[in-house]
Amino acid sequence: ASGKNGAELELRDMQGVLRYSAAIEPGTTKAVAEPLNGTDLAKSPWERTEFYSPNALFHGEDFQVIQSIEGLGPKGARATLSGIASVGWPDEAWETDPAVVDGALQLAILCGLHTIGQTLPLRIGKVGYATPARARAGGPIRCALLVRKQTPDHVVCDITLSASDGTPIVDLVDVEMYKVPSGTTANVATA
Repeated sequence: ASGKNGAELELRDMQGVLRYSAAIEPGTTKAVAEPLNGTDLAKSPWERTEFYSPNALFHGEDFQVIQSIEGLGPKGARATLSGIASVGWPDEAWETDPAVVDGALQLAILCGLHTIGQTLPLRIGKVGYATPARARAGGPIRCALLVRKQTPDHVVCDITLSASDGTPIVDLVDVEMYKVPSGTTANVATA
């Protein structure tokens, strides 16, 4: 459905059960650029070769966009990501870079793994676009993640993505990460 102020999107399965919904509204989000200024972060507990392993991230080679983690702690994380130009994704008229947005969520998974265990994103409150992907040259992307709330089962964070020169790209506000319950398919051997 759409109206003069935006649109509502729904994704339903074959039985008509709602699986995903989103509201698109024109406007801007609260800027969260550089949310970690002055925050001390510890060194990452993982080396680059360990980001994508059975004990961390499950992403295949085409989605391995985290290049480095400069800091990680209970208050957040900083990382450098590769975008679509660097990983060979199709050059299309993207409004934002889907590889770095996925990389931002990967960093949120690692941040949750470091504090409460395996998590997955279930909600993003707002997405604020600053610079269309097609207007930027390729190169490393800075990712700053600020943990705003944490419980034993859930983490809420804001994530800012910017070009290496500091140009804002996109803000992900109120990203809700939920702990994966035990008994999932993680670490299950296949026959």
